[in-house]
Parts: sequence; structure tokens; C-alpha cells
Amino acid sequence: MYSDMNDAQPLAAQTEAMPAELRTVHQRLLDDGAQWRNDLPLAATRSTQVMPETGMVTERGTVERRERATVLAQPPAMPRRDVSWARPLVASAAIIVVVGLLAALFATFARGRGEVGLTSAIYDNTQTPTWPASTAGPAAKYIVSAKTARSVDSNRTPIDITSHFPVKSQVNLVVQVRNVTAGEQHTVSVRWFLNGIDTQVTGGEGRTSKLIKDNSNVQFGLVYPVAGVGMAKVYWDRPANDTSDSATDPSLAQTIYFAVEQPTPTPSV
Repeated sequence: MYSDMNDAQPLAAQTEAMPAELRTVHQRLLDDGAQWRNDLPLAATRSTQVMPETGMVTERGTVERRERATVLAQPPAMPRRDVSWARPLVASAAIIVVVGLLAALFATFARGRGEVGLTSAIYDNTQTPTWPASTAGPAAKYIVSAKTARSVDSNRTPIDITSHFPVKSQVNLVVQVRNVTAGEQHTVSVRWFLNGIDTQVTGGEGRTSKLIKDNSNVQFGLVYPVAGVGMAKVYWDRPANDTSDSATDPSLAQTIYFAVEQPTPTPSV
């Protein structure tokens, strides 16, 4: 306080040393400055103190917004998909595939045992003769006859000759080969049909072809698992590239029809 009073004394001395006109101007400036300061709003007088603080708030707010934007820019955590429902579906599909393969193997095995792999269809066996009767073809000189029977003896003689067979029973076909020159080798072959459709049976002992060197009876056999009208075409030395179904095919020797029927149920007593 003494310092202020000491400073004020020189200032007052200087003021008194001024001319009267200058002291008047000086006093007026002091009074105008005080009035101007009193007329200012309170917010303006405090702005110099608030601005730094506001700037700090603004700076902090900017940082906070940037941090928030950084967090939002990251991909949201996706929930894991539940695929447990697909496991039973895959297992079922695998079972279906396995069953299909087993069915195919069974069908192949059945064909290997001489069965026809065709499905039943609408048919009319009223035209099938009661007694087997074959129709001769151009090569009938060497294959003179053909008979169907339920069984065959050791000499390949047909037993229980018939043209009607129950489903899933073997149709035995016996053909008589004659007029063969001694020492020659020939091929007797047969094609099996059901309801006019070639069963495409190939290979297998006693199913589709046999080599012969003399006059003899030749036996073939096939199991028909479904009902329908059966037919067998017997050929003499048929070429491998022969695809004709014509009745005038030079290799065709005999054609015979037979019926494959559902067993008649036994009436209950």
C-alpha cells in the first residue's frame, strides 16, 4: 500500500505541474474510460476468462467425437450363425445316397443271377398260346425249334413244357441245334424281351449266348421278377454290329412268346 501511495505522489505532482487545460483533458479521458468500462455487458467482461475454458471444452468435445467416430468405424461384431440345423439334413442326404448305392448294387446282383430289371406295365397276355409255339426265321435251318419249360433234365430235355410262368420263377428256353458241319464252331444267342422292350440282359453263363460244335440241345434261362408278356428271339451267328429287330434278319432263327403272371392266391378254407 505504501508503494502505491509513493507511486501516486509523483503522478499527482506531475498532474499538478500540467497546465490547467491538459489536466481537464486528462480527467475527462479518465472519466470517459471508467464510463465505457461500466457500460460493457458482464459476459463481455468475462469473455477473456471463459474463452480459454470454452476452447478447452471445444477441444475436448472434438476429441470425444473423433474417438466415437473411430469406435463406430470398426465393423460390428456379428453373431455366429447357428448351423446345427444343417447337420441332420446332411446326415439324411448321406443316408439316401448310401441306400441308393445299395439298391443299385442289389439290382446289379439280381441281374447277375439272371433276373430282368424292368418294371411291370399294362399288358395283354390273352394272345399268348397255352402251349409254347415258336415262329421260324431265316436261320431256322440250324435252330429248328424252341420250347419254354419250367425245368430241364441233365440231357437238356425240357420238362413241364409251358408258356405260362409265375413271377420270379425262371423261364427255361431249350433250342434244338441241327445240321451243323462237324468241326465247325458257331454261336447261338438269345435276346429277352418284356412287353416288347429289350431287357438288355448281357453276359452270364446260360443267359444270352453259347458256343456249339455239334448238333445238340442248348439251354438258356432267365428270371422275370414282374408280370408281363415275355418274348425270346434266338439267333444263329449273329454279328456283334447287328442291331436289327426285323423278322427278316438273316441271323434270326426262332421267336417265341410266353406269359409271366402273378401267382393265383390259394383260397382260405
